[in-house]
Amino acid sequence: MLRKEAGSVLGKGIIDELEPSSEITEVKYMQGQTSEAFSLLMKHTQFPMGRVHDLSSHVRVAEIGSFLYPAQLLEVCDSLRSARRMKNFISKQREEIEGGLPILGEYADFLTNLKPIEDAIENAISGENEVSDNASPALRKST
Repeated sequence: MLRKEAGSVLGKGIIDELEPSSEITEVKYMQGQTSEAFSLLMKHTQFPMGRVHDLSSHVRVAEIGSFLYPAQLLEVCDSLRSARRMKNFISKQREEIEGGLPILGEYADFLTNLKPIEDAIENAISGENEVSDNASPALRKST
């Protein structure tokens, strides 16, 4: 039931791994997460997420020094944009919602705004399979 509501493959994977707990501190923490998320849903029917992709294979490719295809770079850009938007959204809501969203706020604190990288990818990629002439000075000169 919960799985069908997940908005991404990553979310479905997390849901698949959920298990009940008998540890009182863990149960209270999980209830706190649910309570904070419910507070946000009561105030806003949608979160400004956008698309989030599983980037684990992209990271492995980059770690070995290989390159990412334009479509993969666009997935990275989508995920960075979504993280930035969620960080900004939760940061703003922390100030407006009673209690300040301590758990979700802690998650948001781990998200890093990488807008310059988003912009560089958007400038360099003009389509799923096309590198823009603006991707580098050498490409710009060749046009």
